[in-house]
Amino acid sequence: MPIPTKNTLLLFLLIGMRSALSAQELLNFEKLTEILTTTTVRQTDSLLHILQWDSLDQQSQLSTLLGTRIYERGELRIYEYLQRNPQKYYQIGSFRNHIYSIYAYPVSHQKDAKLERFYQEVWLKIAHAELPNIEDKFFLKYTMSDEVFRAYYVLLGVDTEDIYGWDCEQEGFFQIRQRMAILTLISLLDLVDLKKICLLLLDYPLMETQMYAVEALLYLDYTSKKNKGNPIFRDHRDLLKALKLNRQEIREIKAIKAAACKVRTCTYRSTESSPYSTTKELLSKKELRHSFHNYDSYIFPPKDFLKEREKIGL
Repeated sequence: MPIPTKNTLLLFLLIGMRSALSAQELLNFEKLTEILTTTTVRQTDSLLHILQWDSLDQQSQLSTLLGTRIYERGELRIYEYLQRNPQKYYQIGSFRNHIYSIYAYPVSHQKDAKLERFYQEVWLKIAHAELPNIEDKFFLKYTMSDEVFRAYYVLLGVDTEDIYGWDCEQEGFFQIRQRMAILTLISLLDLVDLKKICLLLLDYPLMETQMYAVEALLYLDYTSKKNKGNPIFRDHRDLLKALKLNRQEIREIKAIKAAACKVRTCTYRSTESSPYSTTKELLSKKELRHSFHNYDSYIFPPKDFLKEREKIGL
């Protein structure tokens, strides 16, 4: 029998370490999600210590079945843990050593079970830090769900680039964060409340945010007119009337269009094309038809519109 060389012994040792680490992590993930589910810790460094992040990070260097990553976006820091075969994942969002979100999947043997935590008060601190010159009137005071709360401040420009558009080659269709934010608001908010928010944002200093607000208002107005005689909306005529723009609101939108203000877009197809357009171009009939078609496709066909909104309590 040949005597193993030093390199062969080292290889067997490394394989053994990887196997042991893989087995250990497959067993330990349930403990990690249990900690995430039950923790009351709100300081990032304290939670990472409990989760033994440094140890996981070191082990990920030796195992092909697990990995850790840290992303930084300004003062935001995202900690990710991924385990393969079977796939398990958690993510911790941090701002100035304060946890603003926790996500883990799966958290039990139940199919699609996941853990999601979001701390609005920390997200609001992020908003104030990233938007220091924004008027106080744009920091809404009434209660919102976590998803709506997060989407609203993303629309204002929190944790995102200010880009207007639908189809972005660099990020993929529907991957522009502010676009996803306005679609979330349209899908989840009471439509009358949505109209009030969008009217407020007509005065917002970022043109990209203004454009999403204008577009949403025009879509609500378009929806009210399109469905005026639709029998499905017979008992909801007050809603359709409330969504219709009045003369003053139309004048405000026309003034934004006529000003031809520069807007950063993500519709260009080559590096030679300008990444900017104007409010006049983007609010043309052709562009609005494209947007209305996309909204109709994304939300609900008219026959399912009210039924689906009733399901989510709106």
